[in-house]
Amino acid sequence: MAIFAVGGYYLRSRQSGTNTPPLQEGQTGSLPPGQAADGQNSSQQDANGSGLTIASQSRALDYFVDASKNVFVIQPDGQVIKSSDGRDEKISEGPIAGITGASFSFDGKKIMATIGGGSQVKIEIFDVEQKIWRLLPNIAQSPVWSPYNHQLAFLSKVGDSTALYTLNADDPKAKPVEATRIRQQDMVLDWVSRSKILLGDAPNSQWASSLWVFDTAKKTVSPVLLDKNGLQTTWDSSQTTGFAFYSNENSYTGGQAWLIGQDGKRIQRMNLLTLPSKCVFYDKPISSATSTTASEKTTLLLFCAVPRDKQAFENKPLPDAYLEKDLFTSDDLFEIEVFSGNLENIFGSSKIGVDADNLKVFGNSLFFTNRFDGKVYYVNLPA
Repeated sequence: MAIFAVGGYYLRSRQSGTNTPPLQEGQTGSLPPGQAADGQNSSQQDANGSGLTIASQSRALDYFVDASKNVFVIQPDGQVIKSSDGRDEKISEGPIAGITGASFSFDGKKIMATIGGGSQVKIEIFDVEQKIWRLLPNIAQSPVWSPYNHQLAFLSKVGDSTALYTLNADDPKAKPVEATRIRQQDMVLDWVSRSKILLGDAPNSQWASSLWVFDTAKKTVSPVLLDKNGLQTTWDSSQTTGFAFYSNENSYTGGQAWLIGQDGKRIQRMNLLTLPSKCVFYDKPISSATSTTASEKTTLLLFCAVPRDKQAFENKPLPDAYLEKDLFTSDDLFEIEVFSGNLENIFGSSKIGVDADNLKVFGNSLFFTNRFDGKVYYVNLPA
């Protein structure tokens, strides 16, 4: 397998201050959360001519794009917005106080919002078609959607252990179903495939984290990666190939990026440095036809937002500096063919600061949230 090589990096780091003037290539400066480099109006202007398009003027905790290219956004205040042809429409009633996170279901028909934190998290579910909110009665931790239906998985403390539950969000009368119990505390979940739920420690450069997989069919918990500082991963839709980052244990800064198999074994070290939270796997359809039959195959791609200033990025405690918003980056976007190593730059511009997070592929476009202004943008993908 080829080693991926990427050069020409650039980064911006957060400091105190406001109303920072536009930054030019090679400069550093402060960019407070929620503020674009050129202010609220310049993001769209700078995007013109760069191959970058703004999808919605609303700030987004999460987003979804349907087959008709309507963009649905849940804002930090809990308002749900539908953006169509440049027009924004509110489809929910009033704001919701105390929202700490939100995510769309696999088909965009439901939104899960978490309210509060710690052991007092509550979950509200918004039905996009019926336009109503429903509060789930159970206190839950680390709730995540299934990637193929409207089930939720979440954790809840039971005595001196923690139970993993699933819940059918389509049925208002459904009760949580206990799947397994674990001894670890403060874990995060990632439901990556039909039968695989990942359980991991919250990543931090200062301590060792581990990752386990729960098989929903076999009801077994197995180790994937153990005792890696700052461990963070993202996976393809079958949880057979992953991208793992972990911190350098001696310095607690920078780190290593690896392609790994489903058992956690390292396949190839990647010669680019970014975080899995800034990447997404995608099975790109490849149509082939003969004189008598037609079949569709796929090739596995990895899209990544890569900070331009590699050296400055490596000098930060990762991933916590980025996750805690003590660090903002200015990125290029790359398309990587996983098994050939072919790499293509699909966006890079010094005219607009892009700190890309929460990457998703809809249709033939790569969408992401820009942490500089909190809005959703997209670039069209190569044919």
